[in-house]
Amino acid sequence: MAEALHIDRDRLILSPPQREAPDRFFQMVDRRKVGEPVAYITGRRAFWNIELHVGPGC
Repeated sequence: MAEALHIDRDRLILSPPQREAPDRFFQMVDRRKVGEPVAYITGRRAFWNIELHVGPGC
């Protein structure tokens, strides 16, 4: 949800936005339902203290 809203996860938890979930969220959920890795959906993956950009070719 945080990714779909373009906010940090901490902000989502500590101060949730008072609005409807964007269409992008439901598109992301549909992609995950068919087994696509979260890193491919978001386009990045955390590794230790760095953020790596990833995609299906990685």
